Amino acid sequence: MVSSMDNCGPLSRITIAFRTGPRHETNKNLGVTHVIRSMVGWSTRTCTGFAIHRNLAQQGVHLTCTGDRETTAFNVVGTRTHINSALKYLNAVACSPAFKHWQISDNLPRLKYEIGVVPPLAKLFESLHKVCFRTGLGNSLFVDKEYIGTHTSDMLTEFYSDGFTSNRCVVVGHNVDHKELIQFSECLNLLSNDISPGNARYYGGEIRKNKNSHFAHVAIATEGVGKKDLKEALAYAVLQKAWGTHPSVAWGGSPSPLYKNVVGPAKHVGATCFNINYTDNGLFGIVISGPASNIGATLGPAAKLLKSGTVSEEDFKRGKVMLKLELLSSYEKSDYVVEDMVNQSLGGDVIIPGPLLAEALDKINYADVSKAASALSKKNMSMAARGDLREVPYLSDL
Repeated sequence: MVSSMDNCGPLSRITIAFRTGPRHETNKNLGVTHVIRSMVGWSTRTCTGFAIHRNLAQQGVHLTCTGDRETTAFNVVGTRTHINSALKYLNAVACSPAFKHWQISDNLPRLKYEIGVVPPLAKLFESLHKVCFRTGLGNSLFVDKEYIGTHTSDMLTEFYSDGFTSNRCVVVGHNVDHKELIQFSECLNLLSNDISPGNARYYGGEIRKNKNSHFAHVAIATEGVGKKDLKEALAYAVLQKAWGTHPSVAWGGSPSPLYKNVVGPAKHVGATCFNINYTDNGLFGIVISGPASNIGATLGPAAKLLKSGTVSEEDFKRGKVMLKLELLSSYEKSDYVVEDMVNQSLGGDVIIPGPLLAEALDKINYADVSKAASALSKKNMSMAARGDLREVPYLSDL
């Protein structure tokens, strides 16, 4: 699929994305997608790494590789007048990687650095996914330290050949000519193959990692919903805002139940509801961070909120307005527009623009959100904790 949007802006973005990520890894190649992301910029079968870096730098074009648990995307960003000169190198990086064994070896320091700078909250959510889904969506975005150096050229080539294929690929452009984008997509040298990740089954459980730290980070979650049912996904998104996320202003409190019942009574503690949606499943919960001595008292009220099964009509109205504002504001950012087009293109055959999503949000009523809250209360909770956990109760004690 080829998708584009042109706002006549001076900055252009082009992305080649694949419906392949850590979810598609097996026990024999865990961490392979992180290695592939990390090796972007090395020599390919058609271009040397020197040529890629020097030519893109000469044109002022920025090359990146991003990914989540289900997708991997190769991106170029540059001025409208110079973006076409970068397409040759984008094609080489995304479609013709070499994975030479000495490149894999020389890339190990970069891989170790990327793992070393992963923030604690990101590690917390990696642990949460592992305990909730085990395999598939439970596979980490980052290669485990014990597996660094175990990925061979044959392993990378095999995984790339199976997952980075034409039937799993989309090309998305922003502020580019659509006809030129179609011509570019026709030149991509990709094989046709398919791998099925299987259904994302929710298991649940608890995982704790004690660290020598003054802080503790805890996430409590239940099974959420996927992206296939738009109405259900929007209802859960409204519930997230209704129960409480980050404050809308940089000072003062919040009228949300999360702030009044969890954050307000505690000292120097931050908390927010999260709602993560994948193709066929998701996670919904609350994450709390703060000094280790203050965390324990917040977990009981947080768990009680998740199990309450209710949301007030006043909170529903506030959450719906907040979500609509965030949704429409996001579409003013070109990077979000491209990311959203990529996700929708890989998830289906139709792209729903922001204004139509806002119209669908207007149709969500109080009964839909109450139904979502009630459904959450009947599901098993999971917990991931990291840091100084001496004052953090176990899941069974909440």
